[in-house]
Amino acid sequence: MHLCVWRDNICDFETEWIKYILPSDTLYISQNEKENKYPNTPCVFITSFWHEFEHQIIDIKHDFGVIYLSEEILSIKMDSFINNPYCKFIWRNYIHPKYYENPKVTHFPCAYKNGFTQYISQAQKPAENQGVQEDQGQENQGVQEDQGQEDQGQGDQEKENQKDYLWSFAGAVHGPERSLPLQIFKMNLEPYKIHETPAGTFNASEGLSTEEYVKLIQKSKYVICPPGKIIMECSRLYEALEGGAVPIVIANDGRNIQYTPSYHHYVFPRSLGEPPFIIVEDWNDAVSIINNIESKNEYLKLLETCSMYWYDCKMYWKELMLSHLTAFIS
Repeated sequence: MHLCVWRDNICDFETEWIKYILPSDTLYISQNEKENKYPNTPCVFITSFWHEFEHQIIDIKHDFGVIYLSEEILSIKMDSFINNPYCKFIWRNYIHPKYYENPKVTHFPCAYKNGFTQYISQAQKPAENQGVQEDQGQENQGVQEDQGQEDQGQGDQEKENQKDYLWSFAGAVHGPERSLPLQIFKMNLEPYKIHETPAGTFNASEGLSTEEYVKLIQKSKYVICPPGKIIMECSRLYEALEGGAVPIVIANDGRNIQYTPSYHHYVFPRSLGEPPFIIVEDWNDAVSIINNIESKNEYLKLLETCSMYWYDCKMYWKELMLSHLTAFIS
């Protein structure tokens, strides 16, 4: 069993994602339960920049880890954990250049919003199903080979037919970082779907429901994923991957530190190679890339590659978290 101390009032936006990464036998408890029932048990604390946390750790004399959320302004408050000898690891979901090479720190994505995956059926997750399909295919090889090829072709056509839009965007348009790509795409690529919410909002009431949002992604070939309001990180990229579309992102946005070759190369595991989704230096370049993909009928191949890559990334983070927990619990 692994203990996770989930503080009250911590934003629940990423609850599902964090519980996916943590082991299935994790017991989630409050701060009071930790102090009263498990005072000396190693654990993981979930906290955020927006909540005072120093009092949580000042008297702790056992090993612990931290999942540190929602720190967009790149402060140095995390030094409280870095300098604590009992803190064995810190996972944070926004790249911080000061801590990127720190051996205690693992950066991981903010990923999809809470409740997102319940609207994605198992049949719509080709990466997760690949192993089962391969086993079945080997058992029936030589008997149903021709039929399998025919079914594959029909399946590919069905996937293509399910996509009503060449591209889509849903959310608030925060300044030129988002208005520019929308303008460029509207002028050059059709058909498309935009559901815009008021600028400066997050999870606005005018927005799509989670189910409607998932359906929009599933009906789109590509999803424009501009930077977040303050920094590059934005859940839209990971929701596009999870929902079965190809994300289109900018390498850097010019507001913050410039990463080479892109910000996204620092988020995704380097050991898994180049991110296969569309990363551009200029939004105009994305138009040419999409036209080239479509003219060569290479979309489905790209989509499958992105799906497999995202699945491998999720497995990487799950296994890494388990290894971090095992190191201080054993």
